[in-house]
Amino acid sequence: MSVINLNPQQSETRRVGIRDLPDEILLKIFSHMPVSELVGTVQKVCSRWKVLSQASQLWTDKVYRIGTWCRIGTRIWKSGNPDQEAIEIFRSAPNLRKVHVWRPITYSVLCTLYTNCHRLTELHLDGKQTLSSSELKNIVEQCPRIKSLRVPCEVMKSEESVEALSHLQHLRVLCLGQHDSSIETPLVLRPLAYSCPELEEIDFMHSYINVEDLKFFLYAKKHTLKTIGIRWTLAGNRCILPVLASYAVSLECLRLYKFIVSTVPVTEVENFTALLRMKNLQELTMTAIEPFPGTVVLAFRDGGLQKLKVLDLRSSKNLYNESVIAFYRACPVLRELNLSFVSMLSDDAFLEIYHLEHLEKLDVSYCRRLGGQLIPRLTSLPHLHTLVMKGLDLSQLQPGLGSIVELSNLRCLTLNDSIVAGVPFDKFPGKLVRLRELNVKWCQGVPEDWKKLTEQMPQLKIDTELAAEQNVVPGSSGRARDWQ
Repeated sequence: MSVINLNPQQSETRRVGIRDLPDEILLKIFSHMPVSELVGTVQKVCSRWKVLSQASQLWTDKVYRIGTWCRIGTRIWKSGNPDQEAIEIFRSAPNLRKVHVWRPITYSVLCTLYTNCHRLTELHLDGKQTLSSSELKNIVEQCPRIKSLRVPCEVMKSEESVEALSHLQHLRVLCLGQHDSSIETPLVLRPLAYSCPELEEIDFMHSYINVEDLKFFLYAKKHTLKTIGIRWTLAGNRCILPVLASYAVSLECLRLYKFIVSTVPVTEVENFTALLRMKNLQELTMTAIEPFPGTVVLAFRDGGLQKLKVLDLRSSKNLYNESVIAFYRACPVLRELNLSFVSMLSDDAFLEIYHLEHLEKLDVSYCRRLGGQLIPRLTSLPHLHTLVMKGLDLSQLQPGLGSIVELSNLRCLTLNDSIVAGVPFDKFPGKLVRLRELNVKWCQGVPEDWKKLTEQMPQLKIDTELAAEQNVVPGSSGRARDWQ
């Protein structure tokens, strides 16, 4: 016996909307949304979406930023979200974990943050933020899970404030914001020496530190502290390296700031030789160093720094080809090398770069003495996947510039602020098949139509912003000026 459907419309397929999706799918979609959209849009759709948008798994890696850095011509500006938006975010996102602040905020914004976001694990405040000891104490008490904290350096000059910081039992990273004060008041370190048991990274930036307090702190943290950022010199223009070599031998990452050259070459020899005792170093940053010629090499002799994987020597004006070649021979496992603004380098500095068979990232931005042998020598690096060449006239890298397509493992190529005439972009599709990111912002000589390249390389992300002026030159960031 057949059944007659008296209402044919019931057999029609019901249209499914986004609200009919299961929670798992909606959560997946929400995970790709920024914090402002989750709070400002999603939570206002319906009660179900509001509940889902507050699920704790959504907030593990999301970062809410107050204030951002933007570049206009040659100037850097700070812009940012209005205070009222931040207050609304903090009130509506109790599971927010990470907040980065790039401008001073008012007391009401700060109070709303620590009053509502008790699960905060990462808080980075602006270096010029006014922060009293009572406010810091409230942050510590209300947000005890903080693991990464950036505070103004003035905070560390107050005994009461440092005592408050010492109660952060899960603190792993402590960074100090830069300051403009010319008063050399030493930091207070001793309360942190036997507290914060998980502290493994501290960055003092350019702050002044008492030698004995530093020794006391380093001795107490000798088994946990892995990373430190600190100025080169202490009181009396005394170099920090011998102190670190004696009291922080387990360091894996060292960042040195504010290099001041000694007037006695013998002293420089002793200072750089001290690095040889830091056998566990894997990352070393020595920016803007201007030592006596040949002294930096002493840190890499006799098999020193064999574990080094990252070396940053940017803006070091007195580094010559011979010194850089010595680094290649002494650092067999180096992964990253930054030589940007090392103005004395020529092609000869890369004559033996083949020693760095594990090198993955290389930055030679603004090294304006480079010529036609650079790129062919880089083809000997089998694992090189990131190459940064900002602020160069790439036409001067001929005849070897065409060899760039032989860097078969290249995934990221950055040419910002350069003259890119002669770069064989038309050969990229058939050669650089692994390329995923191409940065050509503020460049001159870029192809007028990227459509063909993007069609042939659909996985390639091209970041391009053509210079506003036709006579732009390398290093001008959108402004014309003489370049030599």
